Amino acid sequence: MPRTSFYTPLRWLFGDVLLPNSLWPTWMLEGLAVYDETKYTTAGRGRSPYYDMIFRTAAEAGVLDTSKFITLDMLNSSYPWYPYGENVYAFGYSMMNQVARTNVGTETSDGKDTIAVGPAGHEGDNLLGEMSIRSSARIPFFINGNVENLSGKDWYTHWANWVDDTNARAKADIKTIRSQPVTEVRLITHGGEGTLGTAFSADGKWMAYSQDSADEPFSLYLMNRKTGKTDRLYEKVEGANEAFTPDSKFLVYSTLNRKDDYDLWSDLKYYSIDQDKEETLSSRLRARDPDISPDGKWITYTVSHDATTGLAIAPLTYTTVKKVTKLSMGKNKEIFWPTKLDAVHSPKFSNDGKRIYFAWHVNGKISEEIAYYDRDTNKVSVVVNNGKLNYYPTLRPGSSKSAKTDDVIYVCDSTGVDNLCEYLGGTSRLVTNTTGGFAFPEFDQEGKLFADTFSYKGWDIAEIHGFTPVKPEAVTISSPPAPVPDADQINHSPDGEMKKYPVDNYSIWPSILPRQWAPAVLYSPGELYAGGEILGFDAVDIHSYVIAGAYDTLVKQADYLVSYTNRQLGPSFTFQIDEYTSNVISNGSGSSQTLLAYDRNLNYSIVGEFPIQYTYSTLTPYMALTGNRNFLYVPGTNPGNTAVAASFFVPYLDSMLFYSEAHTSRLAITSEEGRSAAIGERTYFNSGQTFEKLLVADQEYWRTDFLLKHSVLVPTINYSRVNQLVTSGYLDTDVTVEGRQAGRLLNSLPGQSLTSLVMRGYPLQTFYSRDAGVGSLDYRFPILPIFRGLGTDPLYFNQLHGFVFGEDTYFPSGRRVKSLPSAGGGLQLDMNAFNSIPFTASTEYHKGFRQDFGGKGEVFFQLLVNSPLSL
Repeated sequence: MPRTSFYTPLRWLFGDVLLPNSLWPTWMLEGLAVYDETKYTTAGRGRSPYYDMIFRTAAEAGVLDTSKFITLDMLNSSYPWYPYGENVYAFGYSMMNQVARTNVGTETSDGKDTIAVGPAGHEGDNLLGEMSIRSSARIPFFINGNVENLSGKDWYTHWANWVDDTNARAKADIKTIRSQPVTEVRLITHGGEGTLGTAFSADGKWMAYSQDSADEPFSLYLMNRKTGKTDRLYEKVEGANEAFTPDSKFLVYSTLNRKDDYDLWSDLKYYSIDQDKEETLSSRLRARDPDISPDGKWITYTVSHDATTGLAIAPLTYTTVKKVTKLSMGKNKEIFWPTKLDAVHSPKFSNDGKRIYFAWHVNGKISEEIAYYDRDTNKVSVVVNNGKLNYYPTLRPGSSKSAKTDDVIYVCDSTGVDNLCEYLGGTSRLVTNTTGGFAFPEFDQEGKLFADTFSYKGWDIAEIHGFTPVKPEAVTISSPPAPVPDADQINHSPDGEMKKYPVDNYSIWPSILPRQWAPAVLYSPGELYAGGEILGFDAVDIHSYVIAGAYDTLVKQADYLVSYTNRQLGPSFTFQIDEYTSNVISNGSGSSQTLLAYDRNLNYSIVGEFPIQYTYSTLTPYMALTGNRNFLYVPGTNPGNTAVAASFFVPYLDSMLFYSEAHTSRLAITSEEGRSAAIGERTYFNSGQTFEKLLVADQEYWRTDFLLKHSVLVPTINYSRVNQLVTSGYLDTDVTVEGRQAGRLLNSLPGQSLTSLVMRGYPLQTFYSRDAGVGSLDYRFPILPIFRGLGTDPLYFNQLHGFVFGEDTYFPSGRRVKSLPSAGGGLQLDMNAFNSIPFTASTEYHKGFRQDFGGKGEVFFQLLVNSPLSL
């Protein structure tokens, strides 16, 4: 039932600015989402063997609830190690499920509400809904009191109980698994992380795989199997399966590429080993999971469109020009297109190339089947259909004359663990037994079997030994603890068809109506400043606006601001006009206060920008026409008579081009590769004269692990020049170089811009020049990876790191000063406050060596937020 709280009048005043439940920690928000998808469907990640595998292997290693893995205070923000971002879903769901299993009877623990008792084992199922309702009326961030009032236990107790329950269940499951011989493996890669897919060259020299890790972004790797040397070839986005051509000269794989601002397409690429070069095979095809036929003439893959993923094939052509061979792909042909919302994946050619095996998920089922497409008959046959999950098929090397002689190895979860199964001659059997899990099986040219093997640290590639049949019934483990599906809530129409909803043309109404508003009231004796603001945007953020206004009874003037942004044509265009009072000078106090003078500022601007996004970089053209008129008002002697003593009007036009291709990793303390750059011009129109100010800026990132891993050299250069120098009056047209600003805690050293360049070591100093350049070299290095919080409190510590720098500000046309060198360093602590606000606390020492120009040594503290090159 609806309830009121102190938020109710606040919403009347401020609109939907305050949404208390949106301020939950991410693990609570996503944990409840996973719980609901498990509760109200017959599938859901809560029943997944994958989550169960994470917990089981951690319990087996004795690291559950330890700093070697994950503790409750590690959940509140980014966790750089495996399972990476998945931890908030897996562990958040576990906590929600633990609360739902609490039996408090028909009343909450505090006795304030009656609840319906859920099914056995989930008696407290309805506590979660009550928790959400009550949370919406509570002060955010303090999450323990709410769950304790409902269940009688706080989150620390629920976590401890879950750890005990999980350890006990894992112990029993591992005992069941170990009742049969456990498959032996030999690790090829080490350290876990997200290793996906394996491919071997026919000449036995190369092994390729994709890997995501805390130290590097998701990338394609190539290992020389004879020397063990491994090269990181290219950063890539998704895509796990790779395939070598039969001549072992080319490696084909898939990755996401950005084609438009809002379009990512999965396409096929290949790497030429001889040329050490990447080339593109397809464009805008949405192709994934490539495999190449034994004769090298065909490539198969999956394609997606119309909410369906099907099987496709195309011819491969090899063209040699000037001893350089390149691959090209012929016309795409969709050879099997399943029912809408179905999906196939991981296709593999048979050894004779006449059949293509693949995994097939039929919409509405919680299973996947192994099937094959016969290229001679154009028919699809299902060979494994047992109501379980079966995927990643591969073929044992050797001759095959028909489907009956194909020896197919695939992943199956029939025992509750992702093991390997074998299909041969119409019969399937379980052939591995592991306490972790297997994925992406693959044979090398000698017939040795490899697969990804799982530990709590993640996935590693391993050679599989002891390939023998296992009795499934002897090693089948218990099902993961999950809510009983609520059949009444699962929406199925009587005929089994999906429920259809009407499709209407998009309209901005009513979403464009104001969403947020706020009053503005300031009172002091003799003066009242009163007004308000409203803000709104439509559902797809094509239109947005802000309108604000207020009246000042002392100056008897109204301030206002109107801003509107539209991106319907692609670029974002913002139109804004505002007028406000500043620099009020008065004498006296209270009601006897006398107004002596004040400024009125009238500003208008038209801004256009359009980020052109590529897969790993962004190019942003920016233009803005800005006008500013400043009036100095001095009240006259006659009542109501006000004279304009002075007025300045200097419009200016900005034309900028920003470029960024900076790359990072999960353990990075800054960008580690690439650059951020900008070039632009500002043209001032001042009293009939034109002043043109140029800015060129470049910041490079050079990762160097020579002394410390993830340490980075950051060379930076910024140069600005104006066509003519002004020595008095409106000095904004000059190149302005500023030191650290006084009285500013937040970003006291702002970024470089057309307005001013910034130098270190010369606080409170400002220099005006016709041209100036600031060059620096920073060395940034990690000190301590923390990645822990204060229990469930909304403060999370990421990394402590340091930096040292050398810098010089140079004035090419300067007369009094040519060079202002400086150096220094500092310590920085990256944190997250209130669950989602990132900031850096920085303690720094800067030393300017030219004391005659204001240089000095100083220690100061500041809070930093990301501030790229700005205007």
